[in-house]
Amino acid sequence: MSAIELLIEYAKLRKKILRLMSQMDELKSQAESLSAWTDGDRVQSSHDPDKIGRVIARLADKQDECCELMIEAIDRMNEIEAILNDLDNPDYSLVLQYKYIRGLTWDEVAENMYCTPRWAMILRDRALRAMDKIINDNIRQDAEIT
Repeated sequence: MSAIELLIEYAKLRKKILRLMSQMDELKSQAESLSAWTDGDRVQSSHDPDKIGRVIARLADKQDECCELMIEAIDRMNEIEAILNDLDNPDYSLVLQYKYIRGLTWDEVAENMYCTPRWAMILRDRALRAMDKIINDNIRQDAEIT
């Protein structure tokens, strides 16, 4: 796996987790509004009594999926951090963290690094090449061990 593939995979996992968390918030809100219906005097209605159970079951499924994705994201992050720690230039690590881990725009990356967006992109390209070299060296070392 190349550096960019590893970073993009992490970024996608992060987005999926955020989307799931948003869906869980919506389901919690639905569950709260449904549970409010049971309070007070009941009038004749076509209210489905098991609807809250289905909402809670969907919420539990989303929570399980989110936990699985978080574990996978943590594994990817550990791989990425190990490689970033091996980079010689701290700006390389920083630009990749801002762009792919925090998900900042190029303007935000540049602002945080006190440079132009173009220079941030150049640093990113150099950082990816350095990261790819580390990945390939690690693969080569693993192959020599086995």
